[in-house]
Amino acid sequence: MNILLFRCEAEEQEDGGGCYSIPGWESLKYAGLQGLMSVFADIRPSNDLGHPLCANLREGDWLIDFVSNRLIHRDGPLAQVGHWFGAMFDYLRHFPRYLIPCYFDAILVSAYTTALDATFKLMSRCVVLDVFRLCLPFQQKCRASHTASVPSLEGRSSLPHFSAGIFRCWGRDTFIALRGLMLITGRHSEARNNHCVMSFRKHCSATWRVFPSERGMLDPR
Repeated sequence: MNILLFRCEAEEQEDGGGCYSIPGWESLKYAGLQGLMSVFADIRPSNDLGHPLCANLREGDWLIDFVSNRLIHRDGPLAQVGHWFGAMFDYLRHFPRYLIPCYFDAILVSAYTTALDATFKLMSRCVVLDVFRLCLPFQQKCRASHTASVPSLEGRSSLPHFSAGIFRCWGRDTFIALRGLMLITGRHSEARNNHCVMSFRKHCSATWRVFPSERGMLDPR
């Protein structure tokens, strides 16, 4: 869900990618669906079809291809979601260009709400719908790291700052947020694994607050 919904520029660059840049405007805050949903949330109330995002969609298929191709190259369920987007967008390409922004948004909303429903089902039963959005930071800030010296579910201390590189995992910040991000939301196995990895890192590292994350930065001896 972290990859599908979020991932800022620095996180995407770790995998050789980046957030989509809209010509004449700015780059999206997230490469995932949330980056687009946040922009469309401002466009819908005033039906602002003159927005640079809508103009970009009318002019070509670059953003459409970005959404599907970014996921197709992943493994497992993410690739399946990418192929689903690809199939939907194949139909979309046959629409008149002036309708592309509207129906592109409709496809995104369908996928986004489905992802939120799946996320809600993974949460603890004590999480009611009214406070569900407060639990989304778990998906935003926690992700499995493949570049960590010890594989773990790492909590980012700040986005977009400290989201990648050698200082992305801060022990103090992780445990301050542990109850709200993992325990209340019912992600108990992730909390246990994170605690075990942090204990190992504390044994190997000279400092408790900052844990360098790149392979080779920590010597287990």
